[in-house]
Amino acid sequence: MNELLYAFRPQLRSILVSWMLIVACFSPVKAQEQTKKQPVEFQSKPDWVWIGNPTGTSPVVLRKEFSVDGKLEKAVVAVTADNQCELFINEKRAIRADEWSRLESIDITSLLKPGKNIVSINAKNEGGPAGMLAALFIKVDGKTMELVTDASWKGITDAKGGAWRKVDFDDSRWSAASVLGKLGDSTLPWTTSIDRSALLAALSGGAGTNGEFLPEIASNAQVPTGFQIEKIFQVPRSMGSWVSLATGPNGRLFASDQDGAGIFMIEPGDKNKPTKVEKLPVQLSSAQGLLWAFDSLYAVVNGPGSGLHRLRDTNGDGLVDSDEFCMPLPGAGEHGPHAVILSPDKKSLYVIAGNHTKLPNRVVGSHIPQNWNEDHLLPRRWDANGHAAGILAPGGWICGPTLSRSMTAGPT
Repeated sequence: MNELLYAFRPQLRSILVSWMLIVACFSPVKAQEQTKKQPVEFQSKPDWVWIGNPTGTSPVVLRKEFSVDGKLEKAVVAVTADNQCELFINEKRAIRADEWSRLESIDITSLLKPGKNIVSINAKNEGGPAGMLAALFIKVDGKTMELVTDASWKGITDAKGGAWRKVDFDDSRWSAASVLGKLGDSTLPWTTSIDRSALLAALSGGAGTNGEFLPEIASNAQVPTGFQIEKIFQVPRSMGSWVSLATGPNGRLFASDQDGAGIFMIEPGDKNKPTKVEKLPVQLSSAQGLLWAFDSLYAVVNGPGSGLHRLRDTNGDGLVDSDEFCMPLPGAGEHGPHAVILSPDKKSLYVIAGNHTKLPNRVVGSHIPQNWNEDHLLPRRWDANGHAAGILAPGGWICGPTLSRSMTAGPT
């Protein structure tokens, strides 16, 4: 998942998450007050550029020299490429981007120096249309300088070595970059994901730098009359791929990375204040299921520490910081432990797992007979590809542990 969206109309604002499917969690949001973050005033419009065949798969390198004359106050760069790229400032790698549908951004103030500087990018296409776009915002002596990809950049295919990352490298024999079109050009395949608002958000300290993002209206979405879709956060690569989402108190949201990036708390913003995202101070990740209940965040972890965890805020700072391991669940993968939900009476929890997860040892009762067996009229033939080979009943289950506020009861 790489975007969080809101759908709303007057007097109603409901949470949506975009990731293969759109899931609605109807919960009123009252975002807490935050310091207003001023967006960068950026006037230039970068070009989508490439070198050579814009559908080829040969790696390309592009570079541009520029000067910093005066007292450097701030510098930010944003970049993306179809399909991947690395951006260097004065020979040092600043960004690696491998998802064309979002801009990666970072503060590069510490990487620049007085006088000549060089920004260079190597990019690679993996099939289909190829394109690369970058923008630099630099503030010197109170004045701003804008540098964007255009026909003035030089490039080459299949560059050898790394000398091209150096200032004063001789690129006189390199070709001028081929311009494919301007940012926002409706004929380009990237415009639905990368537009001017996304660029401004990235350069303003968007999700690629510090976990803040200025919400923006998603103009290309089709919604019923009276509704709007608002993108409230663009998940950067550094925060992983989010696979679960839960609503918490005070309009907050919680999300977990699929792998090891962690679990995050989201405070949705609006047009006057950015969405703020913080990583929770617990050594936990890979939570396929999240639920806020009984003043705690419950997480079903699928991987290291596989099982049901209870996370609580023990010092009152608003961040859950205590990890209590409630129940191990022997399983992992896409068919492993997955969800935790409230029971219909709102007094206990249900835990749901896939068919590659064994029943917990602490299960003491069942609504169905537990004499598991499988009858076959013909000899068994396992999946030729090995999927679920050796996995027998019970496969896929729902357990109802009676976990109350005091956590004194065991599973039933």
